[in-house]
Amino acid sequence: MQTHATTIFLNICVSIIIVTLSLFLGGCGGSKSEPTYNITGSWYVFHTTNGTAGEQQPNLFTFTQSENSLSGTTPLNQTITGNVSKTTATFSWTGTDGTAYTYTGTVAGNDTMAGSWTGSNGQSGTWHAILNVAPSVNVAGTWQITYTTNETTEASFLQTGTNIAGTTSPQEQQIIGCVSSLTITFSWVGSDGATYIFTGAVGTTMSGTWLNTNGQSGTWTATKSG
Repeated sequence: MQTHATTIFLNICVSIIIVTLSLFLGGCGGSKSEPTYNITGSWYVFHTTNGTAGEQQPNLFTFTQSENSLSGTTPLNQTITGNVSKTTATFSWTGTDGTAYTYTGTVAGNDTMAGSWTGSNGQSGTWHAILNVAPSVNVAGTWQITYTTNETTEASFLQTGTNIAGTTSPQEQQIIGCVSSLTITFSWVGSDGATYIFTGAVGTTMSGTWLNTNGQSGTWTATKSG
């Protein structure tokens, strides 16, 4: 026959097990990590498409972030939904042709992010974005850009607001990009057919990181020569 003391002991054990399971399940319930940055605002989003040379002109996306939740609109007023966890942002929307697009990437700071995208139509590629903030500098002029193993390219920039355009010399490759506060991003298609993408800090000089669609990457610096 079970004694009163035994019953109390068993009840205590059951209670401990229930509390432990509750804590364990609560900790494994898929809680999201607190975002490192808040990306609320308007962003110029550039993207490449696998099999197509060059970057498409920037599209202005508007994001609103509330804790981990992300919402917003595309330039065509399509609804964006997504989330941000630590430094990872994921968002999606449906195009006018019914294609569902999903973008995933890393938020590198308060004004840049980059990653890859896929479409339900089988297309995919890369993307990067820069926050739409009034530039603190004007980069118009000629710059000597050094990258890879001390390879130097001369680039002439024109700047209108946040947008920049230009050409390299002597290859005459077309440049597109944006300037946001003290951050710059620009790209061109190289003679090898790869798209070269540069992002970095801008002032009296420029420096940052670059990558291309052939999988190469590195650092770059630039000085103004005219």
